[in-house]
Amino acid sequence: AARAQRYFRRAGWPVAPCLQELAAALYYGPANVSEALDETARLLAETDRGGRANVLAFRAGLQAMSGHFDEARGTAHEAREIYDDLGWAVNVWTNCATVEGDVELLAGDACAAEAVLAESCERLDAWGERAHLATQAAQLGEAVYRQGRFDDALHWSQVAAGCAASDDAGAQFLWRSLRAKTLARRGDVDEAAALGLQAAERAARTDALSQRAQVLLDRAEVIVLSGDSSRAEAVTAEATRLLGAKGNAATLAGLQ
Repeated sequence: AARAQRYFRRAGWPVAPCLQELAAALYYGPANVSEALDETARLLAETDRGGRANVLAFRAGLQAMSGHFDEARGTAHEAREIYDDLGWAVNVWTNCATVEGDVELLAGDACAAEAVLAESCERLDAWGERAHLATQAAQLGEAVYRQGRFDDALHWSQVAAGCAASDDAGAQFLWRSLRAKTLARRGDVDEAAALGLQAAERAARTDALSQRAQVLLDRAEVIVLSGDSSRAEAVTAEATRLLGAKGNAATLAGLQ
């Protein structure tokens, strides 16, 4: 994306698509939150309105990881306003909605996360936008899972699995991780353990530190539900290490 940005500028093309990829990489990837916030600020200083919205959408998630939830909501709202003004409806539901869902989950408001993700999933489904629906259905399942609605969580894990492309690493480990802990809650501990291990192995092949950590925390929950608390401690410790490397203070605070 950085190389493409240089070529876009030389050709006189708007760099908004490149900035979207760079900002997403800073959010999901291994860059520490504080460094990623600095880099997104630099990107914002050299872009047009479309590029600004693309960066702001993911900067909001970084702000939430650092524990600044109101600031994150304001940043996401600004991104939405720009997208709406430009008529970029797809970006509202692919960029903003997924990060807004993350923001609310990080803030501990699963109901607010459900509200934004349910609307987004409905729109994506109507458009036939299966790639983003796969990820957001898993997020929506997480939001309802945290409210104790395990049957609904299982349903959304099935939607995510049905939409996930075979080479979509994130969607593939997200639906498995969600389904694993949902099945464990229903007493299907053997299948839950197998799915949790598959999710962890798939996630480990990526550098998405926060998502890898969440998959491990889900796996630790499955292990505890199977009655092996001591083994869960090592899994939780690895998740904590990954969260520390990312600088995801919000999730770390939730583990205290």
